[in-house]
Amino acid sequence: MDSELQKIAAAAAAALVGSMATDGWRKAKDVFAAVCGRNRPEAVQDVSAELEADQQRVLIARRTGDERAEEDVRAHWDGRLRRLVEQRPDAVAELATLLHLPALARSEPMFHTHAQDNAQVYNAGGDMHFGGKG
Repeated sequence: MDSELQKIAAAAAAALVGSMATDGWRKAKDVFAAVCGRNRPEAVQDVSAELEADQQRVLIARRTGDERAEEDVRAHWDGRLRRLVEQRPDAVAELATLLHLPALARSEPMFHTHAQDNAQVYNAGGDMHFGGKG
């Protein structure tokens, strides 16, 4: 497979799994199910059900800190989307377009910060300035 196609499939898989814990999940799920089932409309429901099950796995993984489980879901969809673009080269354009959907854009940063003892932790979703003129 062409490396550009691999990159698009990998980015789409990462965006899909990343969207599973966001407000835009329903829209992302519907769009991905439609793309994956395009040549077999009856498959859209099956893909949608599979996405719902994987979303539950991701939500549980995030609650329990199981990064491996979330990575397994991402790897599954990476492989699936790679096979899709191999079988249907026209799907590449659809996947590339999906990457720009607002439903797949994280609207706010997500922080996983752990501090212990006397540690100080500073999180920022943008620039952070210390010292200087105030």
